[in-house]
Amino acid sequence: QNGVQITVLEAALLFEAKWDDLADEVWVTAVAPEIAARRTSERSGLPEDQVLERIKSQISNEERTRNAHVVIDTEGDLEGTKQQALDAWAKLTARLDANDTGA
Repeated sequence: QNGVQITVLEAALLFEAKWDDLADEVWVTAVAPEIAARRTSERSGLPEDQVLERIKSQISNEERTRNAHVVIDTEGDLEGTKQQALDAWAKLTARLDANDTGA
């Protein structure tokens, strides 16, 4: 839009791989580990306790959100999550448009 190029990279282990410095802006999703474990278990069929152990071995929500520019809270329903993402996207494109016009 207006000649602005945006690249979206989905990388679950962005911080662990130390790739965050490759991005101008980092967005993360955050959800309580117990909720993430339950959802993953329901989707994958893996035991919830095993999923929770894997989650706990990863970087914490606190560390990820501390290093993020945008945090999308996914503890609610899908529509709420989608709206947060759309709002953040609108703010990003507005900033880029303002930079293009010199505002």
